[in-house]
Amino acid sequence: MDAEATSALLVITIGLAFALVGLIDLALLWTPLGFGSPMWEFTTLSQTFSNWPLTGLGLLLAAYGLVRHPGTGGLWAAVAAVVFALVALVLAVMAVLYITVVPTVLRAAPVQGVQVMGRAVYKVLAEAVIYPIVFGAIATILWRGLKRTQVG
Repeated sequence: MDAEATSALLVITIGLAFALVGLIDLALLWTPLGFGSPMWEFTTLSQTFSNWPLTGLGLLLAAYGLVRHPGTGGLWAAVAAVVFALVALVLAVMAVLYITVVPTVLRAAPVQGVQVMGRAVYKVLAEAVIYPIVFGAIATILWRGLKRTQVG
């Protein structure tokens, strides 16, 4: 195996490990489901956005390695583009849900709690806006790269 293939496999392996650990963490956050409970939705979505970087970085590293590996074709770039587009969509839906639940939770919190929660809410709102945009951009970049390789 040449150096490029070895490097790509290392990046794929590290990426899949990060993604798997992140997904396990997220799965533990989401179980048991508690939809309908504003506090559960608020807490779970806040923690999901805060814990997302490990999973996201893992997916990105795995996609990069798959695209760069000399033995893989455009199929993996297409799969990665679809995965990133779906992730962007799911994150956007979660962002909308988070935005709708914040007022309910803040109204129910004591005054001291609202002050403490304020910074956390701003942080999560920033993440809820940035992550879907970034993952949508990654999907677009992958898709355009795939189209360029098919044309060229």
